Amino acid sequence: MARSLMVLVMGAASASTGMPSRRLFAANRHRSLATAAEPAQRERMAELVEEGLDPEIRTLWQTFVVRVGARRLNDLAVCLSSLRLDAGAAIAAEQARIVGGLQGPFMAGDDAALAAGLRRLAPTYERCAPP
Repeated sequence: MARSLMVLVMGAASASTGMPSRRLFAANRHRSLATAAEPAQRERMAELVEEGLDPEIRTLWQTFVVRVGARRLNDLAVCLSSLRLDAGAAIAAEQARIVGGLQGPFMAGDDAALAAGLRRLAPTYERCAPP
């Protein structure tokens, strides 16, 4: 997933600067966020949360994945919007809101709400897939 996000961000950033990696973005657009993991894998992630996260994993997600993920998704939304890629920008903005909203359940230790948030996030990846 991180590589796919990086391809999108690099492509969006380079498109605005005209750098050669714009071609990288076009060549790798089939590797969107939606194809980073199968739907079954995204569901399994929610199930793992419901089963109870290892404390180290919880700390990593809480301090890094959720906070940084929400910020980078918002950055992606801004980049895509500046390129007038409004559909992609809307999806990234929605993802940023959902990921940012996971901070509360993490802090409260509410695994049911955390799993529900991950399940709300999952379909947004499928909307990123090329037709």
